[in-house]
Amino acid sequence: MAEHLRITRGERGPGWTRIGPDEWRRAVESFPDMRVLNPAGRATWDRGSLKRAKLFELADGEVVVSLPSEQTVRRMIALADRLGVQVVGPRGEAYRVRNNVVVAVSAEGVITPFVPAGERSRSAAPKPWWRFW
Repeated sequence: MAEHLRITRGERGPGWTRIGPDEWRRAVESFPDMRVLNPAGRATWDRGSLKRAKLFELADGEVVVSLPSEQTVRRMIALADRLGVQVVGPRGEAYRVRNNVVVAVSAEGVITPFVPAGERSRSAAPKPWWRFW
């Protein structure tokens, strides 16, 4: 389950380089349904309506997306492929598409299917009618 995913060159350290605004702009503009909103690198993916649009934020050399759906993660992976980088989760897991399924691969090599953050409650057992928290 992922609440924030990053498009990045990997873990920060010696030799780490940022994703630059110009290369990010070129990657975004290579998709006809995406557009750059400002020079700082904020971009949007128009998925048919303003309500369904998704925001991609270039910040400190990485692209951050909050609460991505499976479709959004697929788009992030496509953008990462064009940039020659990877999609990484909060615990360092890498996101990929394997056999047409979005999966997270941990540093130990454990593969788990992607579960959008909004679907946590759907997978839990139903609550009694009186429990609202």
